Amino acid sequence: MWTPSFLTRWFESTWRTCLVAASEALAPGGAATPCHRATALAPRTEAYIVGLPPTQSVLLKLLFVGVEWLTPLLAPIGGRFSRRTPEGRVAVVEGWRGSWVFPVRLLGDAVRATLMMVYFSHPDVLLALGEGEPGTTLAEAG
Repeated sequence: MWTPSFLTRWFESTWRTCLVAASEALAPGGAATPCHRATALAPRTEAYIVGLPPTQSVLLKLLFVGVEWLTPLLAPIGGRFSRRTPEGRVAVVEGWRGSWVFPVRLLGDAVRATLMMVYFSHPDVLLALGEGEPGTTLAEAG
């Protein structure tokens, strides 16, 4: 029986950990919009990434692994991305998005865009924004 290597297990664990941390930070919800838990943002984003063709799937997984491990280099105070507070994670991503260094700006934009694409596809979020129809389920919307 084939078992995944340590590197494969580490890779899979790392991108999922970062995905959950980014979901928690970038979609906290508010008075009018549902939070990441109510929209199942992390599991839905994971399903989206896993469902992509292999090349695109690996690239998005590498994005999240990169965010996790580049954070201590690009924003040294606070450690890895998933170990920071949600407010610290938001500050990191927003700092990257405002960077004058294009690859850093691209990193912040890619993380935010990936999560927001899945977040804004949820019927409850669309309803909160005045775009959805009451009573629409996720299966009917997708």
